[in-house]
Amino acid sequence: MLSTLRRILVVPTAVAAALAAMWSAYLVVISAGALLGLRRRRGSVAVEPVTVFRVLIPAHDEEALIADTVAALQAVDYPADSFEIHVVADNCTDTTADLVRAGGATAHERHDPTNPGKGPALGWLIDRLPVRESTNDAFVLVDADTVVEPGLLRAFDAQLQGGADVVQGHYAVRGDTGGGNVGFRAAALAVRHYVRPLGRTALGGSSGLYGNGMAFRESVARAHRFSDHLVEDIELYVDLLLDGRPVAFAPDAEVRAEMPVDLDDAVTQNQRWEAGRMQVLGAFGPRLASAAVTGRRGRRWPYLDALLDLSLPPITALFALTALAGGLLRLVARGPLAVFGAVVAVSGLAIQVLHTLFALRLTGAPAAVYRSLLLAPVHIVWKVSMLLRLAIRRGPQDWIRTTRNEEAS
Repeated sequence: MLSTLRRILVVPTAVAAALAAMWSAYLVVISAGALLGLRRRRGSVAVEPVTVFRVLIPAHDEEALIADTVAALQAVDYPADSFEIHVVADNCTDTTADLVRAGGATAHERHDPTNPGKGPALGWLIDRLPVRESTNDAFVLVDADTVVEPGLLRAFDAQLQGGADVVQGHYAVRGDTGGGNVGFRAAALAVRHYVRPLGRTALGGSSGLYGNGMAFRESVARAHRFSDHLVEDIELYVDLLLDGRPVAFAPDAEVRAEMPVDLDDAVTQNQRWEAGRMQVLGAFGPRLASAAVTGRRGRRWPYLDALLDLSLPPITALFALTALAGGLLRLVARGPLAVFGAVVAVSGLAIQVLHTLFALRLTGAPAAVYRSLLLAPVHIVWKVSMLLRLAIRRGPQDWIRTTRNEEAS
């Protein structure tokens, strides 16, 4: 009976271990790329700003946070006559629009309850704004729960002057000094939103888009629109890549957004991210794979990189997969396969831990974020159980705004 069970388990376990090994190797490559990106960043020089920005903020019932967002944008280090702030108060039932106007920004009130969501709201706002023909005009997208660093627009301007059409900034966590669940999320975003785009772009790939802190040349933003997809940012990034427009990364263009303190309040956000990512992988994966195989020599890596990035599980889930698949293969297999399982378990887990600590070091994470890693077992169980529920049941079909901490309390 035991030998039969081993024969049944050995093939799927070996496949899972091989996937874990592939993704761990990818993290090594990206980490090496991030070191290369750091050297290039240190050699960069400041440029005189030439881009004229319009900052676009989608907001739905954001009276608790929108004033801080507008105030931070008003205080950026950029010529005052070279940027404007426009907020679309989307189906709001509170004082969001009044607070925007009180802060000196322009509020556009949209009432369309049959077509809610970030993508439709941004499309409506872009259509409402007059077209500017200059190549120096660009849109910046910032979420309504976000504060920005003063150098945001200068960092975007430098990338646009360098030839980029689309730029992703460093999207970090607001309040990361508090530790706990927010601190652990800060660690995850240091990996996902800093080290990986830094490494991917240094190696010739596309940064990806993360939904907050993004800059687009106006012509590109009007030609490539956000959809009403669950992860409209990921869908747009892949669409841009297949159109020959990789996304640049501006590590100094930093935005910090609120993350839920309570894990229960993060469920809908995480379900949307993971279900949407799988949908995009299913829809675009074949085209990315084809481009990675048949594309012009020397230009295939960005497509392979995008495919690997889209398929890469969250770091907590990858940790669980590596430990389970590698350890189980060591038990059920014999000979070289058993050795492979042990190597995957030990080296893969070491790579993932070092990759995370590397990200924290590069982002200058406070001590509270390091301490929050003690919560890793809780987050691994929470993430894996959430992914299993998604696999069993149909995932979310509509965009749902994440509950704000002020509302939860």
